[in-house]
Amino acid sequence: MALHTASIGKVDTVAPGATVEFRWNNPPSHTMLHYFAFPDPPHMPGQHGSSSGAVEVRGVRVFHTDPNDAATKTHVVVLVKNVGNGPTGFELFQTWVD
Repeated sequence: MALHTASIGKVDTVAPGATVEFRWNNPPSHTMLHYFAFPDPPHMPGQHGSSSGAVEVRGVRVFHTDPNDAATKTHVVVLVKNVGNGPTGFELFQTWVD
């Protein structure tokens, strides 16, 4: 067994209190999946500028279609909420075991 982690995308800006639905097609199947969002707040200018951001993964929805006449299709929708006081972006990571 091996543990893998990969960045699957970035969102530039999410308003405070807003939730974004991030869609990812064809995640690894028949394994444990985990999603983690790392905040990426906008850069503040100046020598002593600082910025902060806070995000939370609110849920993961898995969609699976297995039609009789076509290939199986799976996608996930990861719900990420900005729980901070200012706008921020985030980078989303997927971890899985195989």
